[in-house]
Amino acid sequence: MKAALVGFALLTFACGCERQPSEPPKSQPPPQAAAQPPAPPPPDAARADPAEAKRLRLAEIMRETAKARKEPKDSRSLARQVELQKLAAEAQTIARELAGDDEKKQQALYEEVAKQYLPDQYLEFQVMRAKNCLAMIDQALEMYKLDTARYPSTEQGLRVLTDKTSARGPYLANEIPKDPWGRDYLYRYPGTRDANDCDLKSLGPDGKEGTPDDVEQ
Repeated sequence: MKAALVGFALLTFACGCERQPSEPPKSQPPPQAAAQPPAPPPPDAARADPAEAKRLRLAEIMRETAKARKEPKDSRSLARQVELQKLAAEAQTIARELAGDDEKKQQALYEEVAKQYLPDQYLEFQVMRAKNCLAMIDQALEMYKLDTARYPSTEQGLRVLTDKTSARGPYLANEIPKDPWGRDYLYRYPGTRDANDCDLKSLGPDGKEGTPDDVEQ
């Protein structure tokens, strides 16, 4: 998964998991309808340090993107779609201006901005980030199972998905990162609820299995 640069990936801060490349999707022509330009930063931000003003603007874009995530996709007007595309492009420009082209630095920037300006949404962002990474791992596990007729054992763990020496793999191009709270994702096979399935989750903020803040797909 690429770093959080475009569209709704702005809010995930990129989990760092990346599948092996496949045939690239066909590009779609951009919508032609015009949209209202994004609102400028508030006056106080404009008078502030230029870098801080850009961080404020990035926070505004992230807040609007979070709002858009809750909108039914089939009810979005063409103008709204164009607006969101422009916001994503503006956020990408700001991220490059503040953090350069290094995707890890851009990821860190998004997280810092969320912590500072979006405290009420920050936990939601962390959960989204974990779910996105879990979804990518789950896809790789299914590909592994198609090739081997079983999931990796608990002892093999998720590291087998990134093994570049295997005959069929790797199933993920990058090493699996820690979850948003700095811990390994929990993996177990056979699973505790279904011996034919596997357990895959983040233990969430409290780091304890079986509590309400556990994150699963």
